Amino acid sequence: MIAMFRPARMCRMDCIVEQDKKAELADILHRKGIAQIEYFGDKSIEKFALERDEPLDRAAIISNLILRLRKVIDVLSVFEPRTEKNILADMLGVDYTERVEIKEMSYEEIIKNAARILDDHENDIETLSKDIQSLDGRISSNEEKLRSYAIFDDIEEKIENLGESRYTYSMMGAFSVASLDKFKAKLKKALKGDFFIDESPRNNKVIVTLSTSRENREKLESLAREFNIERIKIDGEGKIKNIIAGMRADLEDIKREKKEKKDKLMRIYKDLYKDMLVAEELLKLELEKSEVFISCAKTKRTLVMRLWVPQKRVDEIEKIIKKITKNSCVIEKKTDLEEAPILLENSRIAKPFEGLTKMFALPRYNEIDPTFFIMPTFCLFFGLMLTDAIYGIVLMIAGLVTEKTMGKRSDNAKSAGFIMMGTGIAAVFFGVLTGSYLGDFVAKYLMGIIPNQLALWLDPMYGSNAMSVLLVACAMGFVHIMFGHFLGIYDKKRRGMLKDALFEHVPWYILVGGIAVAAMGKFGMLPEMALYGGAAAAIIGLLMLIKGLGFMAFIDLIGLVGNTLSYARLLAMGLTTAGIAMSFNFLAGMVYQIPYVGIVIAAIVFIFGHLINILINSLGAFVHSLRLQYVEHFGTYYSGGGREFKPFREMRIHTKIKGHDFGDIKAR
Repeated sequence: MIAMFRPARMCRMDCIVEQDKKAELADILHRKGIAQIEYFGDKSIEKFALERDEPLDRAAIISNLILRLRKVIDVLSVFEPRTEKNILADMLGVDYTERVEIKEMSYEEIIKNAARILDDHENDIETLSKDIQSLDGRISSNEEKLRSYAIFDDIEEKIENLGESRYTYSMMGAFSVASLDKFKAKLKKALKGDFFIDESPRNNKVIVTLSTSRENREKLESLAREFNIERIKIDGEGKIKNIIAGMRADLEDIKREKKEKKDKLMRIYKDLYKDMLVAEELLKLELEKSEVFISCAKTKRTLVMRLWVPQKRVDEIEKIIKKITKNSCVIEKKTDLEEAPILLENSRIAKPFEGLTKMFALPRYNEIDPTFFIMPTFCLFFGLMLTDAIYGIVLMIAGLVTEKTMGKRSDNAKSAGFIMMGTGIAAVFFGVLTGSYLGDFVAKYLMGIIPNQLALWLDPMYGSNAMSVLLVACAMGFVHIMFGHFLGIYDKKRRGMLKDALFEHVPWYILVGGIAVAAMGKFGMLPEMALYGGAAAAIIGLLMLIKGLGFMAFIDLIGLVGNTLSYARLLAMGLTTAGIAMSFNFLAGMVYQIPYVGIVIAAIVFIFGHLINILINSLGAFVHSLRLQYVEHFGTYYSGGGREFKPFREMRIHTKIKGHDFGDIKAR
């Protein structure tokens, strides 16, 4: 029981092994995935006159192959089907990648396989990619030209008639019809009649063909620039419309060529893409094992490696090291060090709630793990804020579906499904107590009674019942806060911090107990002497608090009242859920009276209204329930600040080794 309230006990193992055994050691540690390889600090290296170790020589070869593979994978990835994003699945880290089952391969086989794929196809893929990029550029250029020449596509004029001849200069272009008269006026003034103009209207534009003597070329060009005339500058011979038609035919040929090359790439994608992803993953795993040694220290002939291992797995790791080195090793073990990384270790029922603890902060190594205590109160508060039996059933079903579907591919999704079921059960419980079944739908519209008559306890929406629920909510909050102080006493006592426990947590019980006894004495529930005894105890508790906290004791006293009242949000959220549900029931009842279509509209309003209510208020209940844990409850005893245990292990996405499960994890 006690072990459940603390992170897993860790052992630090400092190992000295021969250099020629380190590759084999890294390989087995990587596969086992139960030890964290700690970075050996520079100060420790200097202290023991060691050197920083280096990656294996093979790391350069592996990195080069990965870069080459990634380059061709990026080219082929454009053909990967784009599936619609599932926001929930994305948040929960659900991976739908189908894994390829492969046989176990040695380093040499992995390198040989990657090199074979690259040697056979790298050149073809890169050539096709460059060709497609070039063709894309030509297509873009030609399409741009054709867009600008579209207005000229029926012009019979020959292109060779434009430009400069022995005596004349001719041009063709298009501009706004509205500017034509002004242009002609300026043309007459500038060229003094030494010009020829042909006009061909096109909707709101006009195509003009202009000719003048060679001496007036610059004047004509200047006018063309002034009026932004869209000039036709096109290569070729013959009629302009034929040249443009030829450009369109060329564009189709280029597109056809591009399609042929893309089809070749597509065939390569279908045949090899998955193999390339597998080869890349295997290389990355090898690179991890090759580069891990930069975290270690060395001498000329030995490797010095520092490991963090859960104490229950220490013997297993020690046997592995001794077997690999044939007992030619030195292993020094130290347990329960304050700087140990944190691995949460909870019972099966509490484990899904570890994510809620991590969202705040991991506990320090010798600090209490609050996960077990979050579990019941989070569900309880959530249920009280949702407070509807049918909503709870919907939440339970959603949780079950999540666990049975996405939960098979993600531990996070499995935990989320479990939490949804837990909160759904709590919502059903409070819904039955308050008579809320889709708000007042079952009671009022199906049974013809008020929800308060259906409630096993009371309906907070009825009469002055809200005040009773408010008192219960605040009482729950007060107990929750005081339980935090109890955990603080337990935690500090266990850690040998008796003085802190005595002056930071115990006084609250003396103070509150003294006030309670004094109040009972005052109102005749206890003998009158209890009033004075309780008051004395309260004063003693206050003085102890001042000794332990100083001036902050008065701030914390005010904070206790404020934090207790903060639990009024449980009532507020519960009333909100019930009120919105009743509103949608009322609206559905109103539209139901509409002839013919009323029943359809009412069903839509009813179903979607309640779905929206479930979604919005479930989100609100989640956030506010967490807040009560993180602020009001954790504020009494928990600070966190631990660093996560990160084992050196295989992280496989695209592959799985036949008969091996230790590298096949579901959540990343």
